[in-house]
Amino acid sequence: MKLLQKIKQPLLIVATILMGVVAIKAFFMPLQVTEDRYRGEKIQQINYDYLVYTRPSILYPEGTKPLPPGNSGYPINIVDKIEFFVEGKLAAPVSHDIEGKLAITLLLRSEGQWQKELDIKPDVKEAATINGKEFRASFNLPIREALGLAEKVVQEIGLSPNSGYKLIVQSTFTSLSEAVAEEALSASYEFELWQGMIEPLGEELAFSNREEVVETVTAAKLFSFFGYNISVVSARIIFSVLFLLFLTLLIYQQMKAKKNSSGVINPVAAEVRRIRKKYGNRIIEIADLKEIPAGYLQVQLYSFKDLLKLAEEREHPILQISSVDFKTSCFYTVDDNTLYVYRINLG
Repeated sequence: MKLLQKIKQPLLIVATILMGVVAIKAFFMPLQVTEDRYRGEKIQQINYDYLVYTRPSILYPEGTKPLPPGNSGYPINIVDKIEFFVEGKLAAPVSHDIEGKLAITLLLRSEGQWQKELDIKPDVKEAATINGKEFRASFNLPIREALGLAEKVVQEIGLSPNSGYKLIVQSTFTSLSEAVAEEALSASYEFELWQGMIEPLGEELAFSNREEVVETVTAAKLFSFFGYNISVVSARIIFSVLFLLFLTLLIYQQMKAKKNSSGVINPVAAEVRRIRKKYGNRIIEIADLKEIPAGYLQVQLYSFKDLLKLAEEREHPILQISSVDFKTSCFYTVDDNTLYVYRINLG
């Protein structure tokens, strides 16, 4: 128990200092922190693809499978059709609303001379996805319609083309909301019509525009204490209360220890006070006692009452001498060559 009492006060001191330091640290930390958080991507994407269907011929016998995209040209006379595919995608973080359309335009151009939009509007199908929209369209390239239109324009303006005609598929996102992008993506793919051939221009069939979405948010600043995270506001309250609690306990322990130390009564002093209070008129306190002369008989008594009885019978005074620290106090009386002593020792 005594060991526990000895340990308790140092522990309270350490706990009080620790809680005080932590509370001060919490009060110096900001309540909130501003940070950038990644929310995802804004995506605009346009993909092209096509298949070339041929008529039965020496080069491509009957039963030939559709030809995939390639860099080589195809004779127009043996091309039955070119089926063209357009896929579009709009996506953004779930927290944003998606708005937008995909417009597909077919153009015929004579480089350096003229350009004409064809009166063909491919049908675009739209579907919603978890985080955006998807668009799909498929149509046959109007190869022969384009050549017929070119002949009419040449007859009208009287100028022959400097090079092949360009049949262009142009796709553009329109009516976009800010949630998707600030600038709409536009992509095109070209075929050249020249000297009885149709030839794809360019190898790129996929186009995209990606933009990271980063939001600046304000959140409560966290305070870490031995691996546990709490808000700074909570930390200020908790550690301030704990500091005051431990400080109060420490002050209470100090006052209690002081009171106990001041309130401890020396048993010898208490007994001496009791005797002097009751028999003070018979006791003479002396400052010092020299050595007992040789030949004197010293008799130790068990109680003060025995000493009092002897002193009354012989009508002698009772002398008292106490040590400075009150650990020993002696009462005695002298009768001829006999010294009667009643001694009080601590313990």
